[in-house]
Amino acid sequence: MGQLIATSKGGRKIVGEIVHRTHTDISVNILEPYQNLGTCSHIPFFMAARFNFLAEYGDTEAQTLLVELYDVGAFIEANEIVLKEKAASLRESIRQLESGEQSEKDDLASRKQRLWERASSKRISIETYKQQLASIRQQALENSFRKDRLVRRFIDENFPRTLHIGVGLDADVIDVLEARKALRAGDAQGAAS
Repeated sequence: MGQLIATSKGGRKIVGEIVHRTHTDISVNILEPYQNLGTCSHIPFFMAARFNFLAEYGDTEAQTLLVELYDVGAFIEANEIVLKEKAASLRESIRQLESGEQSEKDDLASRKQRLWERASSKRISIETYKQQLASIRQQALENSFRKDRLVRRFIDENFPRTLHIGVGLDADVIDVLEARKALRAGDAQGAAS
């Protein structure tokens, strides 16, 4: 168990835990009044000489992150019905995307194999091979980011920009909305998962 932290907002007590803390990284999970939401912060190398999460700055940042998690939880709670409906639509879009993913992977692998055969039989130059292979790899990379873009668009369209929902927290939000995790202790949702 990490270091417990507490603060309040609007008269409500907020309890959380610092689950990871180094000179340049800190991760916080909220425990009360919500749960199953976590976020983190990073100090870039060029700023590491000025700021240090192991010092008082880290305590302050942990409190800030905890309040941000509380705000996300409160927004989900206040808009739960609409958000869950929209999350179901997101899930369907992801399901459709995933159903076509394997055939796309197979197609790219086949294109790569044919390209190699053409290069090895000297029907195309090595330079042409490298250019076309780079194009195939770029397409494969773009395909791998489709799901992430769907989730990011869902977050951007349904949450106020004042809420800081970064990588990691976006997955927690989707898990809560799809009932894989409970937002509050004792909730029936997510309990069977």
